[in-house]
Parts: sequence; structure tokens; C-alpha cells
Amino acid sequence: ANATVRRFINLMDGSDVSWSIVVQPTNYGHDYSYLLAAMAEYPTRLFGVFVANPAVLPIEAPAWLGSQLRNSSNYVGLRFNPFMWPEGRFRGKGMADETGVAMFKRAGELGLPVAFMTFTGLSSFSTEIAELMEASPNTKVIFDHVGFFIQPATGKGPNRVFDDASWEFLMNQASNPNVFVKVSALFRI
Repeated sequence: ANATVRRFINLMDGSDVSWSIVVQPTNYGHDYSYLLAAMAEYPTRLFGVFVANPAVLPIEAPAWLGSQLRNSSNYVGLRFNPFMWPEGRFRGKGMADETGVAMFKRAGELGLPVAFMTFTGLSSFSTEIAELMEASPNTKVIFDHVGFFIQPATGKGPNRVFDDASWEFLMNQASNPNVFVKVSALFRI
């Protein structure tokens, strides 16, 4: 009951924040009712990011993306979570399977950035991400939580290490004008 939309708006007001982007947590799946209600109640203050659904057939992916966007004009991004992709489907290409490519391309055509939630580090998914970016180079990309270059990404524990491969992949994207890094969840660093 503490995490209400009204409380969030009050916190924004108290911090002099005029608007915010709210990302649908993966654990809520594709039930966007709370996010949609919040954006409808505060249409000039709250904007949303929804989660790609890898269960959608490739041929239906562009239409699925369009149907999500028709639910709210306040959607401003799409999140790819690699752990939602079933292993082995479509030749084991993960996010770069036919559904992922279709959604990624369509998002780019619509000007919708795609954020990657790579909890185990960018290096675990760099091949998939590179394939997506090659398939649609004009799609804007956001690497969530600074690319999770410290592993494990729990934010604590004696066995945390700097993931050189994730950091290198992130730094290699620096010259790409369509790549952005979301500086967030700094407790994980």
C-alpha cells in the first residue's frame, strides 16, 4: 500500500521532478493495468516502458507492438529481457530470434527505443544484441543499469567481480549515436 502512484507523484513533487519514465517490472509479466492506469491519471507526468513478449509469433510481432502502443500514447520505450526468451526456440538465437528481430525493427521504425535488461551482464548477450543492432541499425538502444558490468549484480557479496567483457562491449558502443546507457541501480556497482 506504500507504493501508490499518488505517493510517487508526491515524491516527484518534493524533489522538483516534473515527469518520469516508469518501467514495467518483468515480474508483472504483461499485465499493464497498473502502469496504464498511472499514465492515464498523470498523462503529462508519467511515461512508460513495456516488456517485449517473446511468445508472440514473428509474423504477429509488429502488430503486437502496435496494439501495445494503442493502449497508451504515453509509452516511450520497449524493454527486452533475455530471460523471458525460451531457450532453443527458433534455432536457439535468444532475443535475436525471428520474433525479437521483428519487434526490434518495428520499434526502430516507430522511433521507440529498446532497452536491454541484461542482469547477468552484457557479455552474456552481446552476440544477440549485436545481431539485433545489425538487423536494424537505426533502432535506438538503451543499456539498462550501466550494462551490469559488476557481477553478480546483487549489489553485495564478497565474490563480486568486474566483468571485463561486458564493460568492453559497452565501451565499444560509444561511437554509435543510437546507443544510450541508463545510469541507474547504482547500488549494484
